[in-house]
Amino acid sequence: MAIAAVAMAPDASWAITVSAEGTVQTWGTGVPSRVIHWAVPIDGSQPVAVARAGDRIRVLRADRAAIRLPENVRGARPRDAECGAPAPVQALAMSPSGVLAAVACADGTLRTLNAGTGEFGPELATSGRTAQAVAVASDIGPVVAVFGDGSVRRYDPASGTSDMMDAGPGIDLVAVTQDGETVIAAKTDGVLSRLDLSGTGAPDDSRPVTGRFRLLGTAITAIAVDGTGRRVLASRPDGTLWLHDMTGGPATELRAPEASPEPDPPDQRWWESAGMMPAPGTRIPGPAEAGPAEESAGPTATYRAEAPSAPHPAAGAAGRRGPLRWLRRRRP
Repeated sequence: MAIAAVAMAPDASWAITVSAEGTVQTWGTGVPSRVIHWAVPIDGSQPVAVARAGDRIRVLRADRAAIRLPENVRGARPRDAECGAPAPVQALAMSPSGVLAAVACADGTLRTLNAGTGEFGPELATSGRTAQAVAVASDIGPVVAVFGDGSVRRYDPASGTSDMMDAGPGIDLVAVTQDGETVIAAKTDGVLSRLDLSGTGAPDDSRPVTGRFRLLGTAITAIAVDGTGRRVLASRPDGTLWLHDMTGGPATELRAPEASPEPDPPDQRWWESAGMMPAPGTRIPGPAEAGPAEESAGPTATYRAEAPSAPHPAAGAAGRRGPLRWLRRRRP
């Protein structure tokens, strides 16, 4: 099954994916084996992003102008939250921790979103152009957007400033390192471009952009980049993951962990998985009693929106439609 979204560890030791039919799966040696069948209801056409931080798996998906946040933490009650975007969503991305998101809409607007609270930040300047793909480096940015004319713009959400470079037309996918200094722009036909934005790379007058190219020889559906900007993880249409070194050498396949995956029945969604829901009659503490998700120890824990360690560009900065809060939904 083709992969719709992928995130990777900075050291490339693990990855987490969302398939086109909604299954979430872990890959690599640096993560416990996990396969969560039918985690999110998608058909492969909706924008979707995934992040893993500790025991938390967070998926952001859009169905036209509705943004949904399915979230799963071991030992805590899963949640499924929703808020509305200003217009149908064209592209989504999340920071590695899943706290800061970027939302590009079909009306040409681009905003940050605090995925923990559902609050949108102010608009980022796009000159009315619609972003084709977006990426988020960290919980405080920067945000990278690719537009139809081949331009790539890097935004500082806190100040609203940006810089721009040209990656060429036909860019479908984008990824950025956590320091925001290296961008990988890719075409789904298997062309990777590495853009060095640090200003320390050697000039190359023979190419119109700074960086390196790599031709993969196969189509790709999603990408992620490691912390150095050298290794790019690309998913092929057959659902396999391959790690490519932008400086050369053969690609290596990233495989699922060898241990048996946790027993999630294939006919159950993660909200219904054994061990995730409290036993009948168990008292569920209210939000005031619950601690942060990362500290949840038992199946009766609930969620409280986490706060980033640095001042958050989206927190308290409502867009033109005002702050939007996540709505909790009960699963039938």
